Amino acid sequence: MEPEIRNVFLFTSGVLGSAALWVFAIRTPAARYVVHFVYPALLSFLAVILALRGYRALAPDHPARRTSAFLVVTLALWALNEAIWLIVYSSDNDLLRAGAALIDQILYVIASGMLVAFFASQLHSLRAALRGIQRGILAASIALYGLLDLIFAYLPVFQGSAENGLRIPLMIVYSALQIATLTGATAWILAILGGWLTRPWLLITAGLWIDSFLIMFPISPEPSSYYLADGSIDPLLTVHDLAYLLGYLLIASGLYLRERAPFPTTQVEEMVSSIPTRYVPEVWVLLSDETGRVFFADPRMAASMGLREPGAIVGEFVDSILNLEPGAGFRMLREARARGRSSAYSFSHSGKQYAVQAIAGTDLSETYWTIAEWEDRNHLSALDIHQVEQILTQTIRGAPIVPSTAQLAMIYSHGVFRVLSFICLYFGGPETAREFVRQFEPELLAWEKAPQSEQDLVRHFGDWIRRAVRYALLLAPSEHIANALLRMEARLGPEVVQEMERLGLRLLPPT
Repeated sequence: MEPEIRNVFLFTSGVLGSAALWVFAIRTPAARYVVHFVYPALLSFLAVILALRGYRALAPDHPARRTSAFLVVTLALWALNEAIWLIVYSSDNDLLRAGAALIDQILYVIASGMLVAFFASQLHSLRAALRGIQRGILAASIALYGLLDLIFAYLPVFQGSAENGLRIPLMIVYSALQIATLTGATAWILAILGGWLTRPWLLITAGLWIDSFLIMFPISPEPSSYYLADGSIDPLLTVHDLAYLLGYLLIASGLYLRERAPFPTTQVEEMVSSIPTRYVPEVWVLLSDETGRVFFADPRMAASMGLREPGAIVGEFVDSILNLEPGAGFRMLREARARGRSSAYSFSHSGKQYAVQAIAGTDLSETYWTIAEWEDRNHLSALDIHQVEQILTQTIRGAPIVPSTAQLAMIYSHGVFRVLSFICLYFGGPETAREFVRQFEPELLAWEKAPQSEQDLVRHFGDWIRRAVRYALLLAPSEHIANALLRMEARLGPEVVQEMERLGLRLLPPT
């Protein structure tokens, strides 16, 4: 067992064992006070210290710094809450407890907002990482969290006095934050189990999920409530408090493992997570005249919707084909003529939600209608007229819609850049990695902004990749670099690799 893993195991076992000893061996309200208030306060401040050290390890301009700041602020607010309750419940002043409860609510709202921002900061990566059954599990989890929140938060309010009804607006805010934080944590856990990010993040996210989940349940904080009238221990309170401690222990353990790794993982994780995962949404295209009458429809769409051959639907209106609300097609036409493109409109088909958007063509008598699944509507908004025409041309030819050679080369080059940056960091330290970035990143960004011909891509990228690899070979064994590139290629997918082989830019021989 690795020393760091052994330390985490011993620390976690020791804390939970000592907490259980307080509960079962020292049967007094003071035992519950120690376990319910003292332990969480100490562990939360330990988590804040470790999170703050990870935040300070990042350069001021590092892209992961903002994400780390969300985590630090969330844990700091949690720790402040734990400290307040630790002090308040050491006295019997009811007025002081009422004030502490109000402060607790305010801090909880702010902390939950920070936690939601923390989870949302990686939405662009999560969208590609969560596919298939993972999305189904996430949807089922959201429904479960909503049901639990209804049972434990709303029903007590509805069953209480009339004054309790005034709490409903506040409960709506709490409910939205609770469901959002639990959903974000669940999405991260599913993505991490699928290979996204690193092992310490699984511990951190699991700890955040446990404590966020337990906050949903109303548990009496009174130290005397631990023990029943017959002197026995309340099992639900015991499980709740020990599980709550476990959440903080997992957070602290994950932060510790990140810090004790043989290289600064706070930087490596950002490099790994930013390697682009190729995801090209399926886009369908229609072409209409200025009245909205369709004179071309993507054959895939016609087949899916049970329409006749594209040539036989000439004269049909877009509203009828897509079953939009009356007049929606003409509104989209007017928007496209006025602004160049319309807003995305939603319609249902075969149990799925789709988005349609009108884009004004170069010829004022033509309008393109792009269609994709609703979750990909932002991709529609990013398309320009040249990309739409390329998709349409490929559709007419019957060719699959694929990224251009320049896009695939850029995806591969960004992957190489991230992997070699990681290797320079691992073998040469932060200063060497920064020097590598200073030398090679500007060229990469410049090529991305200035489209080039295939011949220019081969010449420029080939020279850039060879120089970057030579730089890394001065620091790391060739076998290590080869293995890292193989893992990168597995993530990017065969289409990117095959195109790089065709261009002669692939760094590894065919396998």
